[in-house]
Amino acid sequence: MTFFKKSKPSGMTGGRPRVKVLSVSKVKKAIQAKLREKAIERDKTCVIGQNGSLLPLNWRVCGERRQDGEIIVQAEHLVGRANSASYGDMDNIVLLCKRHHFYFKTQHAALYWDIIRKYIGEKRWAKVQKWEHDHTPHHFVVSEWRALFTSLQ
Repeated sequence: MTFFKKSKPSGMTGGRPRVKVLSVSKVKKAIQAKLREKAIERDKTCVIGQNGSLLPLNWRVCGERRQDGEIIVQAEHLVGRANSASYGDMDNIVLLCKRHHFYFKTQHAALYWDIIRKYIGEKRWAKVQKWEHDHTPHHFVVSEWRALFTSLQ
């Protein structure tokens, strides 16, 4: 025997108007887009490429470019996104091209971190180190994620 659940007509929510509510994942995606936008405003281009004199010769050129010639950049989280305490903080973000983000960082980690530390300065570096060593779980509810997104506007 099969039972079917009666459904309400489309748009009906028991007398209340239907309000579109963003899920945590959508708010976090919006936060990441805003962080990238703000990093482009602040850093302009790949921060590793800006320090070319410190790089080995074969790593001085940034990665892929758009059709208009601009370098394709990504927002790099210095402390991984799993750490909610630093997730939406601009101090945790630097702008990198794809080549420096995925290849240089892994193949020349010590030099990468040396350049990053010089670029961001000691105050931001101390903040990043604090986040890196903080293993306390930070559980955010959707309203906190929304407030974080709003604060980035």
